[in-house]
Amino acid sequence: MPTIKLYVGNLVENLAKPDLEALFSEYGQVTECAIIGNYGFVHYDNEDSGKAAVSALNGSQFMGRSLKVEISRSKSTKIFVGDLPEGTTKEQLETLFNSYGIIVECDVIRNYGFVHFATEEQASLACKLNGENYKGNILRVEISSSKMRQKPGMGGRDGCFKCGRYGHW
Repeated sequence: MPTIKLYVGNLVENLAKPDLEALFSEYGQVTECAIIGNYGFVHYDNEDSGKAAVSALNGSQFMGRSLKVEISRSKSTKIFVGDLPEGTTKEQLETLFNSYGIIVECDVIRNYGFVHFATEEQASLACKLNGENYKGNILRVEISSSKMRQKPGMGGRDGCFKCGRYGHW
């Protein structure tokens, strides 16, 4: 089923996620909603719902502000996380990084992992953890320079390491 991600700008400071979600749920089932400062992202599993929300809410007044609502064109940005303690789980890695933004995908491979953030800005913020101590290990965190699996959804354990597809390796 096609999904659509909307960028929502010019939000009031300290807006509660349920308030934003309630506004957008008038146009369809909101599958994900996140606020980062004075902007946020709203996801629908139905493109028609997203387009209806853009049409109705772009330029509208919400809590005294004129909203900027558009279909998000942002691509995710992947970071490399090295020197993870042995036994670190995907859930622990997500918890470590979720305060920096929307995590699109996350995976742990032995003592390193990858985290895909919704925006390059969020990924850059997460790089602040470079050199930090995590459970006795000094983390190496940087924007990934790997050309493999740049897109989320290519991280299946059984698929080809290079392309994520099945059955040919």
